[in-house]
Amino acid sequence: MTTVFFNEIHYENLGIDIKEGVEIAGPAGVNVDGWKIVIYDAHGAQKGELAIRGLLPNQQNGWGTLYVPVALPNLHGGNALALVNRRGEVSHFISWGGNITARDGPAAGRAAERISREETVFTPIGTSIQLVGTGNKYEDFRWDCPHFQTFGGVNRHQTFTRLVTPPAPVPVVPPPTHEVPPPVVPTPVAPSAPASPQVIQSIDLQVEKNRAAHHTDKIHAKGFFAIRRGQTFQISLVAPAEVTEASPRFTVYPETQNSYVINVGTKNVGDPDSEWFGYFTGHQNGATSVAVHIPGRAIVGQYTLSASGDGGKTWTPAEPIYILFNAWSKHDDVFLDDEAFRNEYVLNEDGFIWVGSYVNYSARPWSFSQFNTKSLQAALLLLQKIPVAERGDVVLVSRRLSALVNSNDDSGVLVGNWSSDFSGGTPPSAWTGSADILKEYLLNKQPVKYGQCWVYSGTFTTILRALGVPARSVTNFASAHDVPEPTYNRSVDKYYPRADGVTEDTDKTNDSVWNFHVWNDAWFARRDLKNSNYTGWQAVDATPQERSDRKFQMGPVPISAVKVGEKGINYDIDFVYSEVNADEKYYIADGRGGYRLVRTITDSVGKNISTKAVGTNARQDITLEYKYKENSVEERASHGADQAGPIQFAIEVDKTTKLGKTIHARLDIHPANGSGTVNVAWSAHIITYTGKPVTVLAKSSATVKVTKGTSANVPFELAPETYVPQELQGNQRNFIPRVRNSARNRPEHHRATGIRFVADDIQVTVEPAQLKSGTDGVANIEFYNPLQIVLHNLVLSVEGTDLTKVQRFKFPAVKPGETLKQQVQLHAWGPGKKTLIVLLDSDEINDLTGQAQVIVV
Repeated sequence: MTTVFFNEIHYENLGIDIKEGVEIAGPAGVNVDGWKIVIYDAHGAQKGELAIRGLLPNQQNGWGTLYVPVALPNLHGGNALALVNRRGEVSHFISWGGNITARDGPAAGRAAERISREETVFTPIGTSIQLVGTGNKYEDFRWDCPHFQTFGGVNRHQTFTRLVTPPAPVPVVPPPTHEVPPPVVPTPVAPSAPASPQVIQSIDLQVEKNRAAHHTDKIHAKGFFAIRRGQTFQISLVAPAEVTEASPRFTVYPETQNSYVINVGTKNVGDPDSEWFGYFTGHQNGATSVAVHIPGRAIVGQYTLSASGDGGKTWTPAEPIYILFNAWSKHDDVFLDDEAFRNEYVLNEDGFIWVGSYVNYSARPWSFSQFNTKSLQAALLLLQKIPVAERGDVVLVSRRLSALVNSNDDSGVLVGNWSSDFSGGTPPSAWTGSADILKEYLLNKQPVKYGQCWVYSGTFTTILRALGVPARSVTNFASAHDVPEPTYNRSVDKYYPRADGVTEDTDKTNDSVWNFHVWNDAWFARRDLKNSNYTGWQAVDATPQERSDRKFQMGPVPISAVKVGEKGINYDIDFVYSEVNADEKYYIADGRGGYRLVRTITDSVGKNISTKAVGTNARQDITLEYKYKENSVEERASHGADQAGPIQFAIEVDKTTKLGKTIHARLDIHPANGSGTVNVAWSAHIITYTGKPVTVLAKSSATVKVTKGTSANVPFELAPETYVPQELQGNQRNFIPRVRNSARNRPEHHRATGIRFVADDIQVTVEPAQLKSGTDGVANIEFYNPLQIVLHNLVLSVEGTDLTKVQRFKFPAVKPGETLKQQVQLHAWGPGKKTLIVLLDSDEINDLTGQAQVIVV
């Protein structure tokens, strides 16, 4: 009989392990000074010990508990603990994660009792494994989890009864030998009462059935049972007879001590938006079926479920239940009434993010992998950083997550880096998907280096979809960054100290136009806004650009409100409006210490706004979802900007420029009225995608005569020996023409366009062409070096959801005209269309991508 024993233990939880420790229980008054806890590893070797001190208090019926924090780093699954008294005797010896026999120390040669419950990487923060039941010795209780921690107190579902002191023995006097003992008459014993038909013996959560009904069957992480709010889930109660009305009662605990009690009735009664309720659905084969409805506005995250019947016994599942947002339920604010859209924006684990410039863009494959175990862990960890009271409101959840995906304020996921020095981390261009980023974040328990806008967006899409929020990555080409001075004025203001309009006043010019910027759209209702038309896509952005409410967060803002030029609604509408529809304004020094406005361009910002199309890999242009047609009456009314000027021009660049070939560009000038002479100054730059110049590659100039109704053309070329040595860390080559009307002596136009190279130099083939789920395949990858220079320190990254985790292959060099070849092993899992993503980086060039579509049956 064990009377001093381990009573509660916690060693692992979601994210960073918090409040690890053990609790011992025993009769009140026991002095444990000189006792110790000895820790053993999975091999039975003693790894450490911890002295304990104290006197067990009287907390319940002559019993008490003592909490012992354990900060040793090896206290994780696959360990054993021995409770040793001051005489060196082992009072209690338990293990988890395996069967362990001690090889040394005070428990040498003794096998530990493996407890029946374990914690996992999904165990809710603030919970533990505890003894439950009623009794006055260890053997009377059983291990159960997860329960909210009660360290230093009697467990929630535990009752201690008083120790019964046995009476002193009475001496036995033998009867006289001459007497015959009377016959023994057995005392009648009342038969034991049959078990109450209302006592619940066990509960079946119908995991697979509920997963299929709740569209969470793609999740196969161990210990992760996820269902969606705004919908019922099924439970089977096993009892000696049919469970009747008012017998079972369920209690759910959402990550706090607060709880919701669900009394089960015979009818489907309750408010589906805000109330928990349950009802019987049938009885068959000794099991009674119950449907439990989760309100459409329930808190999202981890829950603990317990059930009890008339017999008073409480039953708790070994693992927590996770409740997610539900795009399939009209009771949830994220409801999306289109099955194809739900499949794309919630369930699709692969996608594309568009990068480049508005005249020369390309699709970058990205593996979202939102059902990957690490992705789910990370999403739930970030969710736990949001106040519990806010987790039922998708508006607040999306806003808080936009701050948590970057590391600037809350030690979030990604560190931004827009320089060319990525030492100490991974260059943004080297990431192929979110899973590796989130895995590193969980492993190192600190922000991951490095990210730029498409990396932030891809990771944010993963987090949102993992939690059940429909989401897409959105690319805005020619994206304005309007800096508040002190408020946003919805224009990009550029200042030039000289009339040639060539050199900017960098002290005064703070606004900029990025080649492209990537953020996210998330779909949900805006019950916080008066206008019901603002339900739908909401722009949210995790890239840290400007502070909003003192944090680097952005949105959500309805894109339909952005389109009409709405002002003063939550959140950050002026900033987003500027990104997609700001006017560019040019100012020249007036000679009196000030500046005068000389030019307003109304159609240079917000081009070819792009996202992946539903059900295909094509680009979908969603520009008209964000803004009216440029210079239309509606667009100008939303802005109130100046009209276009007298000289218009367009830049034409080769759309299919291959790496190592000469780049051809042409400027077409179209005068709106009159004739005259214009001066054209061309320059080619290496710039970051945010518009920051790195170096000038080449310059040229020309004087052109123009006539109304005709066009003038100015050509420009850039040879590979000029641009290749400067192709570093994902920077782009930009052509910037400046046009000045000689007669009026002022700049009329200034616009940039960028170049990205086509990626058909990477060839990817998969064998066999069609894989069966559960079988292996091979990907053959080839890259031909078309340049006249040696490429050094190449890194080939390969990733594919349900095909392979991220694999990286390093090559010291590839000579001119040489072909790099690599074979990659694949293992197919789950039927459907999969995407294999290939990315190549080197010292000289990077950001070259390839892909292959793989059909798994």
